[in-house]
Amino acid sequence: MFSKERLIRLRKEKGWSQEDLGAQMNVSRQAVSRWESGSAVPEVEKLEDLSKLFGVSVGYLLGAEDEIPAAVRSIEPVRKPKGRWILYTFLILMCCVLISIVLQTKSETRQLREGISQISGQYADLQFQMDQLKSELAETIESTLQNNDSLLADYSLRLVSIDREKQIFTAELTGILKDPANTVDFFAKTPDGSIIHAESVTKNPLNGFSCEIKVPREDSIQWYLSCDSKTMKLSKVNDLYAQTKLSCYISGYNNKSSQKEGKLDYDMILTIEPYDLTSMASEKITGTMKLMKDGETVCESEIVKTEYNYFAAPFEIDEVDEAEDDEYLVHVSCYDEQERSYEGYTCKILVTKSEGMTHLIFQNVDARTGQEY
Repeated sequence: MFSKERLIRLRKEKGWSQEDLGAQMNVSRQAVSRWESGSAVPEVEKLEDLSKLFGVSVGYLLGAEDEIPAAVRSIEPVRKPKGRWILYTFLILMCCVLISIVLQTKSETRQLREGISQISGQYADLQFQMDQLKSELAETIESTLQNNDSLLADYSLRLVSIDREKQIFTAELTGILKDPANTVDFFAKTPDGSIIHAESVTKNPLNGFSCEIKVPREDSIQWYLSCDSKTMKLSKVNDLYAQTKLSCYISGYNNKSSQKEGKLDYDMILTIEPYDLTSMASEKITGTMKLMKDGETVCESEIVKTEYNYFAAPFEIDEVDEAEDDEYLVHVSCYDEQERSYEGYTCKILVTKSEGMTHLIFQNVDARTGQEY
């Protein structure tokens, strides 16, 4: 399958933003965001364009193979035999034949690998298209069954605003009734069984209506509409709770280090993308990032926007024992201008020493428990 982590790494090695890569590929920034979040896979043509743009194979982008740098080969000079020019000529001819065979074999091997990579890309694209067809078929069947007894000809439920301090978000329902109704009631049922009704419902001509409702910032909320004596559950709605949250991806690099002083300095680059369920874009991220070790805060830094439109928090780790490995957890607490928030552990950092060099290894962890997965 397509490796979003390798695409993110290749893009950042170029110093490009998602918008920059989109311009290079003649696609939108949102398309690049979907590739890197794993919600979409580039088409075969786009995979080939990406491989040419970054100088890697399609199989590498699909995670089917590793990039192996060409080995540097050296050929020992053949000593010229004294008085044996016939043998010398024969050896030269043999070397030419062997080199020709090797080059031909390498060419055939490269063509074979490219063919396998192309087939892998076509298979991944076919699998993605099949998944889309299955999803569309399921939605069509569900829609057909619901429309048989639905009270609505059409409706839309969307997130309007978020109150971060009170942990309440406002949702708006607009729709068109199939038949005229004297009373219309829109209400929500929370996970603890509480019922919350819309304060008022505004009716429009041609059986149209609209209303707003304020509910706690919780998941698994169920939505209902009641017209006169009939009640229906609204199921064709987006996950509004997910729209109040931010997805969070952490990557980092070692900015500078000093083994003599026993200190290690490095910058953490925090990239935050909103969920695809909402069109609201994050232009400003406010919050902090902590480096945790053994349950205690080692250092804390505010998240700031960089010149490359990344959101970053610089850290400095002091007094790293070169003889032992260290392990840190990165904890993020932040929100954007729409008051959508993220709270939890994002990744684990392993600081290891080998052959006189310090390496940083990033591992994804569960946001709630901090356990590696």
